[in-house]
Amino acid sequence: MELAEAVRDETAMAMRLLGHLARAPRGGGGDKNLAVSPLSLHAALALLGAGARGETLDQIVAFLGPAGGPAHAALASHVALCSL
Repeated sequence: MELAEAVRDETAMAMRLLGHLARAPRGGGGDKNLAVSPLSLHAALALLGAGARGETLDQIVAFLGPAGGPAHAALASHVALCSL
């Protein structure tokens, strides 16, 4: 159950991120290609959250979603294990 909640949060975070990037102006003229990995960003933030405390931790968890830090850390670990 914890993992499923973290997956829902990661999906919502990815959609927010991609929506923001789609609306962001691009400099330099012309169309530019952009490659981004929301899952990698999620994993990096989960790792940061594991070492953060106080207001920093609160902000990271609020960005990742309501499943909470332990659920997001479990998802990052699960993805890493499946990838290796």
